[in-house]
Amino acid sequence: MEKEELVSVIMCFYNEPIRYVSKSVESVLAQTYKNLDIIFILDNPQNKIIYNFLKKIEQENNNIVLVVNESNLGLVKSLNKALQL
Repeated sequence: MEKEELVSVIMCFYNEPIRYVSKSVESVLAQTYKNLDIIFILDNPQNKIIYNFLKKIEQENNNIVLVVNESNLGLVKSLNKALQL
C-alpha cells in the first residue's frame, strides 16, 4: 500500500465570530483524507474565546499545532510564520 502524502493545512484567525471559526475547524477535521498536519495561527492574542476553543481542539488532536502571535502581525506574516513550521 502506498503511503499518503502529508498535507499541511494552515488556518489564520484574528477576530472572526466563533461560529465561523468552529465551522471552519469542523470542516477541516471532517475531511476523509486523514494524513493532515493542521496549523492554527491566532493573530490576536487578546481574543480569549477563539484561543480557548482552538486550545481545546489542539489538546484533543495530536496533528494540530496552535501558534499564538505575541502581537498582531497581519495575515501575510502569520502565514509565513506557519510555513516556517
